[in-house]
Amino acid sequence: MTISTILAPTDFSSCSESAVRYAAGLARHLSATLVVIHVTDPPFHYRSYGLTEATINQIHDDLRAAIDKQMNAVAQLCDGIKPQLEVRHGDVAAEVVKFAEADGVDMIVLGTHGHSGFKHLLLGSVAEKIVRAAKCPVVTVPGN
Repeated sequence: MTISTILAPTDFSSCSESAVRYAAGLARHLSATLVVIHVTDPPFHYRSYGLTEATINQIHDDLRAAIDKQMNAVAQLCDGIKPQLEVRHGDVAAEVVKFAEADGVDMIVLGTHGHSGFKHLLLGSVAEKIVRAAKCPVVTVPGN
């Protein structure tokens, strides 16, 4: 089995930071491409607040700038590996799985927050949804 592309979803939490570091180490060891994906809320909900197109565009520009700043920090975590960045809008698990399938990702490395019991039932688990739906291997990295 050849691993040439590794996908690391991030929400920029310390939990996903650990997973990105792990993914970067794997990518370095395997000489694989590292893709870091961040999924945001769908932008269409802004219109329901009566915002103008110019304001919506400014929000998107500000979001992109914030993500770029965070990605620079992520790139530093990767110690020599320059990750590619993907930003998607929508349901996190669905978008991660859709990207992985469409782009031929060989492995997904993601962090788990480790919620259990009622909190897990209430919040669900993005990691669990990805593990169940992904067609490629998924490595989970426990949060700190």
